[in-house]
Amino acid sequence: MSVTPHFPADSHFNPQPTVTPLARPHTLRPPLDFTLGALACCGACVFTNPLEVVKTRLQLQGELQARGSYQRHYRGVLQALWVVGQTDGVRGLQKGLTAALLYQGLMNGVRLGFYSYTEASGMTGVPGGSLIAGAMAGALGAFIASPAYLVKTHLQAQTLKAIAVGHQHNHQVHKHDHMTVTQVFPIMLFIMC
Repeated sequence: MSVTPHFPADSHFNPQPTVTPLARPHTLRPPLDFTLGALACCGACVFTNPLEVVKTRLQLQGELQARGSYQRHYRGVLQALWVVGQTDGVRGLQKGLTAALLYQGLMNGVRLGFYSYTEASGMTGVPGGSLIAGAMAGALGAFIASPAYLVKTHLQAQTLKAIAVGHQHNHQVHKHDHMTVTQVFPIMLFIMC
């Protein structure tokens, strides 16, 4: 025996379930989005920087030279990780980390912070606004962070003469010249505010 629901014959009764719109999540303030975006990207950067070092060295190997006229020190990613680790040590695998952290923090912090600002201003609510806001945020982040990317690449390419590839800029970084992460983030926050 099946039970069929009994609906009163009322013109105001609607057997369809009503869906209440979800409350719009509280948007974070742009400086907080900037900080959280920068921290997340910098955390990932610490783990991926050795791969960036190897990628840079593989790309520069044989730079502007005819095929076969240069010595190939790196034959693949795993072998390059091994060679860099053996030649330059563990610190060699993290070359350019400070510049990489600055680059990632600035680029992604500005992107996420600016996008949050456009979202809070209502720009993303109009048709195509989200696309325009994303493009503007990405372009602004890349523009602001590109000098740090150049320094990062120079530092990552720098190595001992025995396995050097490409032009060696030989930037000298002294122990007291290193900026720590706790020094970099206040500077980025100052730029954003």
